[in-house]
Amino acid sequence: DRIGGSWWNVYIGGPRASVTWTPAQVAAYRARGIDHFLLTYVGRQQQDVPLLTASRGRADGVDAVERAADFGFGDGTPLCLDLELRTFEAAASASLDYVGGWCTAVREQGLRPGVYANVDPLRALADRDARPDWVWVARWAHDDLRPAAHPDDVAGLGDRWKGRRAWQYAGELDLGHLDPRFDGITIDLNVTPAAWHWTGSMA
Repeated sequence: DRIGGSWWNVYIGGPRASVTWTPAQVAAYRARGIDHFLLTYVGRQQQDVPLLTASRGRADGVDAVERAADFGFGDGTPLCLDLELRTFEAAASASLDYVGGWCTAVREQGLRPGVYANVDPLRALADRDARPDWVWVARWAHDDLRPAAHPDDVAGLGDRWKGRRAWQYAGELDLGHLDPRFDGITIDLNVTPAAWHWTGSMA
């Protein structure tokens, strides 16, 4: 409430997930009145270059949809794939093949595929036929709370996915000066446009 937050990122798992939420944790947040979540799947990364293929991406996309269903989310839900910059730098073309397969499978299952990544991978991805419906841009441009930040202002993307972006505009911030309960806890700050569509079936 203090920072005007309205949604939480939820890691639903995946082969390279270091943290995975549980459906019970999401239910607890809902019970406290937070009912907007951005579901993120952590797929293959730079350690898995031989597995960065379209077919593996499709298989992992099916896995992501099944995991989303375990959390109670179905048709129309935005579902995000984490593509780390180091993965793109290790195998640019292969990583985008993987992403394309993942997005295709998620879309075929009725969910809305998105990708969390830095600007460079997203620019390259925009030229692909198999690309996400929306993107979550990792570009830390500020070092404090910016409620007026807008995803369309991200530098380097031009008009690509304009109106269909989320923006991680700051990271690893300690907001203890706003609320003592935050002291010593580092968080990332993200923003979506006011017209962001959080539609999707929930059990």
